Amino acid sequence: MQRDAGEINKLFVYGTLMLKFPKNPLFTLLNKHLITREQAFVNGQLYLLGAYPGMIKGNGKTEGELLTLNNFNELLPVLDEYEEFYANQPERSLYIREITFASTKDEKVHKCWTYWYQKEVKPNDYIVSGRFW
Repeated sequence: MQRDAGEINKLFVYGTLMLKFPKNPLFTLLNKHLITREQAFVNGQLYLLGAYPGMIKGNGKTEGELLTLNNFNELLPVLDEYEEFYANQPERSLYIREITFASTKDEKVHKCWTYWYQKEVKPNDYIVSGRFW
């Protein structure tokens, strides 16, 4: 499990970390490091887990934001803590951070990081629209 971001400085967010939500607890920090923000989607299924969503791998389309950030490796510990991702103990993690591919409106595909939900989901909690908003 890779702990640092390596060369990738893009993050796909689809829930409470989206910058369209000014009450996002990391809004100020993400904005401080923001280079670009684009609407994008990832192939995956979105579920409502109470006050926040979780995306799992599967057939579907989850919409969100693709953030390009500077000093990304410095942000990772904060992001990982927020998402309850523990690189040394993935079995304890609520989400797993992995590399995936996000498509933007201009049909470009970007290699990026995202957080996949790794616990069980209920079929009735599936968000058919693929959008948390």
